[in-house]
Amino acid sequence: MSIGEQACSFSAWILYDDEIPITAVKISTLMKSAKISVESYWATLFAKLLEKSSIDVLILSVGSILSGGGPSVAVVAPAAGGGGSAVPEAAPAGVGVSIGERYGHK
Repeated sequence: MSIGEQACSFSAWILYDDEIPITAVKISTLMKSAKISVESYWATLFAKLLEKSSIDVLILSVGSILSGGGPSVAVVAPAAGGGGSAVPEAAPAGVGVSIGERYGHK
């Protein structure tokens, strides 16, 4: 995560916690007051995202994003000079498993 993403995330949390509407101007103002300089598009990007979806919805959806789907498969690139094909590698234990499944709840 870049400094711009982190600064905008924390600024949005501060505004949300104080029950202030989250806008690009307010995010930028918070970052300027904290003497954090980031690319100008970050504040607008976060404000537009949070205009369409509230922080509550984003927090609640993280669990479903992290626990969804089947096991992950990583593809290993062939070594330099080797003519072999890429070989899939099994995902580490616990990847793709929800917290409930990991602790015996379904």
